Amino acid sequence: MSDLGAQIRAYYDDVVQRVDPTVRPSAEGRRTRPVTIAVAALLIALVVIGAAPFVLRIMRQPVADEPAPVPTTVAPIEPTTTTGAPADAAASAPGPTRVVLAGGTQIATIEGGAARPLSGYESLIDHVVDQLLTGPYPGLGSTAAERAAALGIGPEAGEPGLEVRLSLDPAIQEVAEAAIARWLSDPEMFIAVVVLDNATGRVLAAAPGQHASGGQTFDPARRLPAASLALVYTAVAAREAGVPMDSEWDASSPQTFTSQEWSGEWTIRNPGSSSGTQTLETALYLSTNTVFAAVGVELGADAIADAATRLGVALTDVESALPPPSIALGAGRMDVFDAATMFVTLSNAGDRLAPVLVESITDPTGRELYRSDVGREPAVDAAVVDDIREALSKVSSVGTGRRADLAPHLGRSVEQIGKTATSDDFTVAWYAGAADGYSVAVAVGRLDGGALVDVELNGHFYRRVFGGTAPAPMWAEIVAHLIDSD
Repeated sequence: MSDLGAQIRAYYDDVVQRVDPTVRPSAEGRRTRPVTIAVAALLIALVVIGAAPFVLRIMRQPVADEPAPVPTTVAPIEPTTTTGAPADAAASAPGPTRVVLAGGTQIATIEGGAARPLSGYESLIDHVVDQLLTGPYPGLGSTAAERAAALGIGPEAGEPGLEVRLSLDPAIQEVAEAAIARWLSDPEMFIAVVVLDNATGRVLAAAPGQHASGGQTFDPARRLPAASLALVYTAVAAREAGVPMDSEWDASSPQTFTSQEWSGEWTIRNPGSSSGTQTLETALYLSTNTVFAAVGVELGADAIADAATRLGVALTDVESALPPPSIALGAGRMDVFDAATMFVTLSNAGDRLAPVLVESITDPTGRELYRSDVGREPAVDAAVVDDIREALSKVSSVGTGRRADLAPHLGRSVEQIGKTATSDDFTVAWYAGAADGYSVAVAVGRLDGGALVDVELNGHFYRRVFGGTAPAPMWAEIVAHLIDSD
């Protein structure tokens, strides 16, 4: 037999042995089966018709011990970044997670398993990390543990090299921080400021109120007494129940209320002397407690709480032991974000926009793991909002917040709405409002929760701090600066 024939015979024996192990090689003199003859005939025919080179190439290929597995699914397409780099290229660029402002300024890293903020951002970064671990960020994982690992938080975490970009505008953040530094001289007090963009809900500034000389920090998400800010959502609930803004109410003080819904009596006083009647609108811009106590008795607590939620206020600590209508006068707590969000809703004809602090999260290749989306949700009827805005526009002109009037700062009148608030025990004073596309909330208090009595702010001594005495002018300074800078 020729060398070619011997090679064909050897290859034939090997193939047949693998296809049918019961057949022994022909060299051992075993009887071949019909299938064996067929295979041999085919090989010879290939040689005859000139396919020898093809056969030889096949013979030179190594034969695997096991046949290659046949794929049963289609391989997924590699996700790519905007530059077309494979997503898993992140593994080649390890590093700590970076937290940056809207302009790219880095204010913190997450490395060594923990967040490491720059000086002055400690409380804010704590709030950001809490949001990342509890909020809906599917690109980081479905559980808090998965999100922590993805960010590089925890003893076993690595360095994923993510970038968390916040919505904070460095220039606006600086305006808020500068105002706090100017007004705050007592390291045992805090001033917290939040600035929101009415068009998008983006948090443009969230000043935690750290004292410039290194005092304690203030958590911007700390829950504070709602106080008279509650009159805003109580008025919304009243209008939704069909109570006209020009309806007349007894404004005398004190007044005692009773109801079948609770036992005992409820005595309410106004901060100053008052008598006669007031319209609902007047009572709103003058913060008349006795009027809103009566409104609360008529509406009930549930309707008021529902209006607060729809405006964007997540009330907590509403004591069930108190008379239910007390929610109308500020029972319950909110944070500075809630206060500003309420005015974003009023500035958007009743559409609620959730505040956006985390704008995007990207991996080292530039692939977005998360991107915030402006979501509008109709919450309050536009006609009701118009009535409430009309009343709140008078707070800075003839109401309790005259020191918040922007005209002296700007040299011209601008459309503005706002509300003062002071808790009964003087532990917190508020001014929150909106003008020129911004919603801003200012809160003043003591870090230990004590009363705001005999304090100094911005070089002035205050026997007691009301929402209209310190927070209102501070609000005006900040908003006027923002408008002048536009």
